[in-house]
Amino acid sequence: MANPITKHPRIGDGSITVDDAIPSLSITTAMLAANAVTGAKLSAAASAMRETSSVPTVPTAAGTTEILINAPAAGSLLVARVAFKDALAASDTNWVQFNLKNKTQASADMLDTTATNSSKVTGGTALSAYTSRSLALNGTPANLMVAVGDVLAFQIVGTGTLANTLTEGNVKLVFSNVA
Repeated sequence: MANPITKHPRIGDGSITVDDAIPSLSITTAMLAANAVTGAKLSAAASAMRETSSVPTVPTAAGTTEILINAPAAGSLLVARVAFKDALAASDTNWVQFNLKNKTQASADMLDTTATNSSKVTGGTALSAYTSRSLALNGTPANLMVAVGDVLAFQIVGTGTLANTLTEGNVKLVFSNVA
């Protein structure tokens, strides 16, 4: 019997079954049947969609710094992280709060809205320079769901007068991919 691999079968078209012994090989795009590999068939790590965006300088004055991010895939928010070049001491008077709102879905809060995601002394944490900080997600699973292209607003809300600006920041969001 001829080796089915030398015939360049299309994976997913039925010419190779689970019981067939497959020697070590490289699978090229041309060998894949149309739509044979989807996000649902990949591991969580392989199918996760990541979106990293730069954050403009957060001023010392009270107010909101906002950046808009388009959801890269239909799925659920898995991770939200933020990092800055600068540190910011914890304070209950002069502090920042991190928010993520899905503007396409009635401004649903995607992050925990308590002091957990702040630089407050009471319930929050100081920001360390060059250190990625995980943000707590909203506990309601429906609030974490996005559709492709949903507009998300990442907000840094300053209260009081911050001890210093926060420069050269970025936010990283990781989504499951249900496609």
